[in-house]
Amino acid sequence: MKKAAKLLTLFLSLCVSMLLAAFSAAAETEGIFTYTVSDGQATVTAVDFSGQEEIHIPETLGGFPVTSLENGFMRDTTWVIGDDTVAALYIPKTVTNISASAFEIADLAKIIVDPENPNYVSDESGVLFNKEMTRLLAAPNGMPIQSYTVPDGVTYIEAAAFRFSQFLQTLILPDSLTSFGSQAFYWMRSLKSIVLPEGITSIGQNDFAYCRSLESVSLPSSLRTIASSAFTECYALKEVIIPEGVTSIGTYAFESDSALERIVLPSSLQTVRQAICGNCPKLEHVYYAGSSEDWAALNVQTGTYAGDRTDAFDVAAFHYNFDVTPYKTIRVECDNDVLSISGSADLPAADSDTFQFWDEHKEAVTAIFFDGEITGVGSRAFSNFPNLSYVIFNAPSVTLAANAFSNCPELEAVLFFGDAAIDAAAFDTDASTVQIYRPQSAAFSFTPSDGKFHTIPFSFADGVLHLNGSVTWDGYQFLDTMTAFCLQFDPIDVVTCTDFTFDGLTLYAVQASGKKTRIEDNRLENAELRAAIGDQEETVLTFNALVRGIADGSISDFRMLAKDEDHEEIKDTPLEIKDDTQEDEGGFGGFIRKAIKWVVRLIDSVLKVLKVFRKK
Repeated sequence: MKKAAKLLTLFLSLCVSMLLAAFSAAAETEGIFTYTVSDGQATVTAVDFSGQEEIHIPETLGGFPVTSLENGFMRDTTWVIGDDTVAALYIPKTVTNISASAFEIADLAKIIVDPENPNYVSDESGVLFNKEMTRLLAAPNGMPIQSYTVPDGVTYIEAAAFRFSQFLQTLILPDSLTSFGSQAFYWMRSLKSIVLPEGITSIGQNDFAYCRSLESVSLPSSLRTIASSAFTECYALKEVIIPEGVTSIGTYAFESDSALERIVLPSSLQTVRQAICGNCPKLEHVYYAGSSEDWAALNVQTGTYAGDRTDAFDVAAFHYNFDVTPYKTIRVECDNDVLSISGSADLPAADSDTFQFWDEHKEAVTAIFFDGEITGVGSRAFSNFPNLSYVIFNAPSVTLAANAFSNCPELEAVLFFGDAAIDAAAFDTDASTVQIYRPQSAAFSFTPSDGKFHTIPFSFADGVLHLNGSVTWDGYQFLDTMTAFCLQFDPIDVVTCTDFTFDGLTLYAVQASGKKTRIEDNRLENAELRAAIGDQEETVLTFNALVRGIADGSISDFRMLAKDEDHEEIKDTPLEIKDDTQEDEGGFGGFIRKAIKWVVRLIDSVLKVLKVFRKK
């Protein structure tokens, strides 16, 4: 009987405790805040932030100190990111516990923590950290900035910390970072580039999924695993170089990366899951550091999947025994038949067994643009480009080996904007004349084996581009060469030259009376040229405006204004340039319509590359 009484007493005590706990944890509302109370402390569970410009979490609710913020307490229930952004959230000194995903889907621009808070701190951008600033806990998805640098000393980034970030285009991570939580960078819709520091060993499932603006990612040599769907639906990602040391790549790791053109796989791979590059229609070349036997031994599962979509590994060309080392510090882009190579490297020589990144474009390429610290080009590195016409080196110093550009029969001009040491046999071409432009003040070494190469020193100062030599241009060469100079110098108001000759075009001096006088031999000595729109002599353009106007279609006809000491009749008068092959299309107007397509390709592509790489 006594034992039964004791059990009854214990049962009643438990019931009372449960009722008291339920009563104390019942949700209460005060203003825009919903909260619960436990052990005499309040936890904020929800905030009605609709229409609120700022939110100040109070130190007390219902007379109890506010010590905790619950997971998802500011969740946007509409799931529409950015529809109702709060400018700032103020966290008081009493809050000592913030759940890991407290700010999930929160439309928030800035977090501001009371300086007296013992556990948390925020920086000037409104990012939340632990007090020691070794862990980044949350970055508001509405931060109104395009670039953010994680402070040095941070070793860990919390799960979902940057998830759904709206505006960040560049995220710079510190060398101190060693890991990050699940989906830390998930769906950062504006992120364009990221470099993961040495020390990172794994990329988890969905960590970078749906970063649909991501154009480039640099992976560290410390990396060992890439989980499933890590980079799925990164629509702008064109190239991935996976470093040696990586042993495992999960299912769908790069699935539906619709712009992906090339991927480099290390010989260290032990596990490759199904469809890591499924539904990647532009992936035509896969580069693998191991042998074909090594790849076969991996027993990679391929074949159609998920509604008969194609696994790119079924259709891509594989290149084995690929040495990626020279390509780690450069970026290769080909757009509109213009090949652009940027970064820092000595580009390696090639032999008959070597396949290089740019070889996949060689049949179509008409111009090659080198930008940055490209210090050398090895033998046969760019051989057998059948349509290559122009090569531009925007590098401080470069060395070209023998046969670097062998068997390029259409080569017309090479422009250097820095020092150059060129082997006598660097260029092998069937062209009758190749014009080599180089700075007047640069160190320059080139003694070709035949007389088809014509070197033209140039200088630029105060808007005047001076070509110190004899130049022969047809209409296309004129526009193409001026495009290259305009990419380097701005503004170019006037072009001067000791000797101009226009090939395939007829030059006329137009008198005030309208009478046209043909210029003998199409040659202008000690001349200067300016550009004007059509017949509007007073509308003088910079050459930069001219080539951009041709590129965007706003200029479809133009004239040259010329001065020549031996042709007084054309002084300060329009110079009509007439294409001899376009008699029935209105002279130069016909020529310009014909020429626009090529120039548009060159200008649009190279300007795009300059914009991307000079930001880095």
